[in-house]
This record gives sequence, C-alpha cells and structure tokens, in this order.
Amino acid sequence: MFDPKLLNQLSESIGKTSTVVKGGTDTSEGKSCQLYTLPDTPTGNKTEMCVADLFPIRMVYTFGSLSTTVLLRDFNTTITLERPPL
Repeated sequence: MFDPKLLNQLSESIGKTSTVVKGGTDTSEGKSCQLYTLPDTPTGNKTEMCVADLFPIRMVYTFGSLSTTVLLRDFNTTITLERPPL
C-alpha cells in the first residue's frame, strides 16, 4: 500500500523547494510533539512533521485534497517481517 521509495522521493523533492515553519505543539499517540510545516511553493503541497525527542513521530503529507499520515515509532528496535497468510 505504501512504497518506501516514495517517501525518499518526496523527502528529496520537499527538501529542494520548501521552507520550514515552526508551529505550535500537538500530541501524537499520547506523546507531546513540536509541529513543523514545510509548504512547497511550486506545487502547493505541504508536509507537517511532529517531532518529539529529536525524532519525527508523525508526518502528514498533503497533496491537494488528499492527505496521507505516517506514524513513526519504536526507533532502534528489532523488527520481524513475515509473509501475510494466504
């Protein structure tokens, strides 16, 4: 459903044409975080990042009327990838 390569492409694109605006604070999954908005002037798209403990814990990508929310958690932990049941 979500291609990790897309995240890299979006990050590279946003880094070249957007600015960073520090906003207020919010809460994501019970954790307080600092909001940053990255408006992309050429496209009109924007990314909102919620940062806690020096890590992004929530990113919201907005493309026109479509928004995608990515939650990031459990940094530096071991993960297990398993094939879905058939």
